[in-house]
Amino acid sequence: MPPPPRPTPLWSPGAQVDVFSTTAYKNFVLGGHVGYDTSKSDITGYTAALGYTAPDAQFACERGEGAVRGGGPPLSAALCGCSLGIK
Repeated sequence: MPPPPRPTPLWSPGAQVDVFSTTAYKNFVLGGHVGYDTSKSDITGYTAALGYTAPDAQFACERGEGAVRGGGPPLSAALCGCSLGIK
């Protein structure tokens, strides 16, 4: 009888770790992302965003750089953008 399969390690060399965080207070929202490559011991990308919402207007600004892998295509250039919406 063959031995049972070995369990998959929770943490393996070369793993990409992405951490996302968001918080809000009243009408303000703040969020961020950091990507880390454990095999290279290097930060692979980051993003920070700030937003404000009022009954008749909304504002958001975002800045980041590096490869962002969370759900979309990788970004290899700097990311910067702002938007304003008025009713």
